[in-house]
Amino acid sequence: MIREAERTNKEQISELYRMLVTNSKKRNVLEEQIDRIRKDSNNFLLIYEEEGVILGTLTLNI
Repeated sequence: MIREAERTNKEQISELYRMLVTNSKKRNVLEEQIDRIRKDSNNFLLIYEEEGVILGTLTLNI
């Protein structure tokens, strides 16, 4: 299922980023970042989830 990320997804998103982007120090996701994106009508953070496990993300900027 694809849906908009929520602040409760922070840990799973951070873990996914740590796995995929091994050479970056900016891998932590903050709940406040997710909140800011959700409040901005021009930005979206979507996740792809199967059986409660986040398998991918998509950031959309309009």
